[in-house]
Amino acid sequence: DTSSVDKIDQALKIEPKLRFMNRPASIAEITAQFDHWKPRVPVIVELHTDERVVGSAIVHQRGSRVLSDVFLEDAAARLQGNLTGYGKALDDGVDILQTDAPELVQNALVQRRAR
Repeated sequence: DTSSVDKIDQALKIEPKLRFMNRPASIAEITAQFDHWKPRVPVIVELHTDERVVGSAIVHQRGSRVLSDVFLEDAAARLQGNLTGYGKALDDGVDILQTDAPELVQNALVQRRAR
């Protein structure tokens, strides 16, 4: 798990079967990094909130999963009781929500299934 392509390359030299997660800094880096490691595919790609919609489509097309922090959504859920941010992240294509409030994410998922 790193944003450094060089560190992942070094680790893959030591263990070519290593499963890794990368953190591209932009939409352009998503494609460039997938092309760089081809035919290997990161197991998980961490995306920033502003990259979720477009980035998730690219990541899924390339056969990987998307992780995104939902700490702002955690704050909104705690302060305002608003759980919709979690659903938005899922609608954006996020597969894994990195949260400090798993109980709130669980509540949001229960509400989402009830619709």
